[in-house]
Amino acid sequence: MMRCNTWRVLGVMLFIAVTGLFVIQLIHVYTIKPYSLCHTGTNTNNTGKILQRLFLCHRFHGGLGNLLYKFASAYAIARENNMKLVSVKDEGIAAALEYPPEILQDNGYCARLPVLKEDKCCSYDPKFLNISRSVNVDGYLQSWIYFQKYSDDLRQLIVFKEALVEQAKKLLDKELDRRYDQTSKSFRTLVGMHIRRGNKLEAYYVKYGYKVAPAHYIVRAMKYFNDRFQNLTFVVVTEDQKWAMENIPENNDVIFMKKNHAVVDMIILTLMDHTIMTVGTFGWWAAWLTNGTTVYYKDFVEPNTKFGKQHGLDHSDHILPGWIPL
Repeated sequence: MMRCNTWRVLGVMLFIAVTGLFVIQLIHVYTIKPYSLCHTGTNTNNTGKILQRLFLCHRFHGGLGNLLYKFASAYAIARENNMKLVSVKDEGIAAALEYPPEILQDNGYCARLPVLKEDKCCSYDPKFLNISRSVNVDGYLQSWIYFQKYSDDLRQLIVFKEALVEQAKKLLDKELDRRYDQTSKSFRTLVGMHIRRGNKLEAYYVKYGYKVAPAHYIVRAMKYFNDRFQNLTFVVVTEDQKWAMENIPENNDVIFMKKNHAVVDMIILTLMDHTIMTVGTFGWWAAWLTNGTTVYYKDFVEPNTKFGKQHGLDHSDHILPGWIPL
């Protein structure tokens, strides 16, 4: 009787072991798929050795300019480290872009990963280009250096929704048609001007170190283009039209666009030939996407403030080479 019980116990144990191995193998088969977040997956290096699939998790939040910075930098960091990009929270990228790359959506996996945080919001941090395990990357990632290597790819990926592009074109054409016939319109050189003021004038932001561009900068920036180009039309996008109308010189051909959805406003600015920036990431991305001559307000940060300490001394990690400081 005891011998029978022993064999029965051994049989049960063997069944459990075999079943366990089968389940583990089944999990492996169904989670080794490249886009699964239940398993680290596999990559191979140039030696053919099997490596773990690594994931870079990032929360996409903030205004449109911040979102584009986060997308471009996180995309490039993931590619540089042979990782798959995972969105922890998307507050607008997928809705704005026509052909977003395949970004995985978090299913709770990212919460279990360690956090790798940037040292400064607006300076390049080399530690992000040497990541050896799956992580949450936390920060604003506002340096062009992260994604310069992949700029050509990003210019193909950052394509706004067709319906929004059509809306922006119609709004701009409507304003141009009011001023010019078709022949004259085709000879205009369009300079987009984004004037950011709004909350940057509030006491908290002033104390933190944000600045807004003064009227004399706008005058100098417009003169820069007037001295170098002909048939200019300045197209102004701003949330403070009253200030803009009172401070932009009247001896210029200027169109003041009415406030629209942020994506539509951004698209209007990217339809220009050149760009005048003031402050903020919205104008930064309008200039980058336009890819023409760009003038920027060089004193956009108050030195020796919290915000000032987030930047390098010469802002070279943040401002694109070739942009013109005034």
